[in-house]
Amino acid sequence: MLVDSLGKRYGRRWVFRNVSFSAEPGKIVFLTGPNGAGKSTLLKCVAGLVVPSEGMVRHHDVFSVARSQGRHQRVDVSQSTLSPLGFVQTGVIDGYGTLPWLTGRATILRDRPDWDADEILKASGIWGGRDTATGRFSLGMRERLAVALATSQAPSLLILDEPTTGLDRDGVDWLIDSIVKIRDSGATIMIASHSRGLIDQLADKVIDVAGASS
Repeated sequence: MLVDSLGKRYGRRWVFRNVSFSAEPGKIVFLTGPNGAGKSTLLKCVAGLVVPSEGMVRHHDVFSVARSQGRHQRVDVSQSTLSPLGFVQTGVIDGYGTLPWLTGRATILRDRPDWDADEILKASGIWGGRDTATGRFSLGMRERLAVALATSQAPSLLILDEPTTGLDRDGVDWLIDSIVKIRDSGATIMIASHSRGLIDQLADKVIDVAGASS
């Protein structure tokens, strides 16, 4: 994956600017920086969910280019198992539109009827929520299910935005194991996080978004 001179602004205010880096398959890149530095916005630009104001993102043959530079092509995260992308925002169970009255099992099977929902729920440590509406899940349970959904589709690019939010110690250990498995499968992983322990344990590359934009 290549990020080249990427920038995003709203009106006259630049959220970040002139960010460039590459990320190879099987490597983990962390985005750091203070609150408001633009980490989440940068991840959304990489995911194709936000149009950059300048620069380009390339992942395999999918491009996200600033409109001033050419046609913008969004990554389609709605393709489930066909998608090369797994994108997880804090507490957001499913980027495809979660219905909070659906149970944990039904949420998995709604767009993925061929998946083993029970196995996913057990492996992610939330078997107890199989018949509970996801709207009643704790933040940690939502985070576990979100990561489980993203990693179960075997993405070639996994993007995690503050993934430790709401997780207890066991949850963080489970998250690390999940990230390592996806990394070892050859996926490129991008993570925005303030967790020094996570960075020290997993990072192959660290990008200071505030420093890159200065």
